[in-house]
Amino acid sequence: MSFFPIFFTISLSLMKRHSEVKEDSSDVQTSVEIDAEVKTAFAKMYLAWKARGNKKADFLLFLSESGYSVPESSLTRWVAGVKQQGTALPQNTGAGRPRTLSEEETRIVVGYVLDRNSKKQEVHLDTVQMFIRDFFNTDVTLRTVLNYLSVQGFSSRVAKGSSAGFQLDMTTLSHISHQWLQSSPLRCPRSLLCSVDFTFTSHRTDRRLTYALKGGGPQPLVEELISRFTNCIVTCIWADGINRTPSVLYSYNQEFRSDRPRTARRDAQLEKLEHTLELFNVNPTRVVYVGEKKGESRTYVPESPGLLHFFFEKFKVPPQCTVLSDNGKSFQEDQEDVLIKLGFSSHHRYPAVVHQYLSPNDNKLHGAAKHKW
Repeated sequence: MSFFPIFFTISLSLMKRHSEVKEDSSDVQTSVEIDAEVKTAFAKMYLAWKARGNKKADFLLFLSESGYSVPESSLTRWVAGVKQQGTALPQNTGAGRPRTLSEEETRIVVGYVLDRNSKKQEVHLDTVQMFIRDFFNTDVTLRTVLNYLSVQGFSSRVAKGSSAGFQLDMTTLSHISHQWLQSSPLRCPRSLLCSVDFTFTSHRTDRRLTYALKGGGPQPLVEELISRFTNCIVTCIWADGINRTPSVLYSYNQEFRSDRPRTARRDAQLEKLEHTLELFNVNPTRVVYVGEKKGESRTYVPESPGLLHFFFEKFKVPPQCTVLSDNGKSFQEDQEDVLIKLGFSSHHRYPAVVHQYLSPNDNKLHGAAKHKW
């Protein structure tokens, strides 16, 4: 190996003491642990070394003998950095990777996203990336932006166009919910507290998919048609978690009837219904046909006081029960409270604008069930 000038040896000794990484006399510093300023010095020293006609392998060997294990690829990258910008690493990083946003900066980013949400402006990864670059003078990748947003509880969601008129923000909705909870003390045992609601099943927008040959042939056909019926389900859940009143489906679909005169086609429909009910462990009495025995043409079962009568005549109302519901018209009949008429001692209604947050039916039952079916 060619003679190495004494000032290089002194520089290496000083840089090794300058490093913040603690080591024993037997340790060897890797390129990951070497301080950014030392990496720049190594790159400049190598350029001087190379200008004297010496080999890179000899320079790396000398660094290794001095206690610095530097891969050739790392040295090449540092040298390129010094040639391009005067330092081995970009000035805004200091460690070879995008710096982490501080807690304060992260809160500012969260506020920026929420502010755009409140102003009904779209937010995308590149939107937040540009904000971080302009506001903090920091470049981050889109993947880093995604990680920040995910950790803070944000996700990409389908947006809809906002209609004209006054819209309530989340702060106002939270205030309304809190006011209702304070003004509606539910001082009763959990076993006497329930919540009632309606939900619907519909398959009108379903699409049937099947594998068939590609090409210009006709569109493939399937024998079974998509149901045109919209059924209404009454749900009633109890605060203590006991399922005293299993949900009941009401329909105008005559295939749900078991009292029709028998034919081969009707027997097949009934067999399919019985098989499905058995498969999902549903009692047949929980599927109720509410149409006319003859000439029924309706397909949509709306929510109504009549369905509440059907439901609670089946299960009965225990004494001293409190019931919760939204403030829909279906809970009124002839200017009277239907649920009080049916035997509940107290009825509290969720405010319309926040019932989707307060109702346990919506939050824990309807969404989960619809996703599954």
